[in-house]
Amino acid sequence: MPAWKLQHRLLEVSLAGALLVLAGLLVATAKASGTPPPPTIALTSPAQGATVKGVVTITATANAGSGDTPTSVAFYDGVNHIGEDYDCENQDPCMASIKWEATGLSGTHSLTARVETNEGLSSTSAPVQVIVTSPPPTVSITAPAGGATTTGFGLNRRPQPHRQNSATIDRKRS
Repeated sequence: MPAWKLQHRLLEVSLAGALLVLAGLLVATAKASGTPPPPTIALTSPAQGATVKGVVTITATANAGSGDTPTSVAFYDGVNHIGEDYDCENQDPCMASIKWEATGLSGTHSLTARVETNEGLSSTSAPVQVIVTSPPPTVSITAPAGGATTTGFGLNRRPQPHRQNSATIDRKRS
């Protein structure tokens, strides 16, 4: 075989090998740059079954997949949005928290958190059940003072056939 043909053949083999290597790198890169795994999130406070009252701090820890970062964490009481923490940008893991005003919300509540990432992925935490206790409201009459005589309003007891044990308030003009 002439030298020029041999050189030409070696060049073909080298180019074919380079293309195979390049194709392998492209496939490997495509596999590596596919959709990252979904993020994870867990409520860390309050604890499952905790009894809470007043202003409650709700805390969650969120992790994104490789090459992705959390952007925000939203907190929910059932389907009701409580609030959102946007301080997660470029933090992986992200510790997010909000203050929840639970006064007057007596009963069992199911809290969850939802993380959103730079890649547009999201995930919701497992629910945490908490029991909110709220004292009953207090009512006090500050005016008129006990035993005072007032004018302008009177309470007249008139029977009303459609309402048992009812009363009406008449305003008297003086």
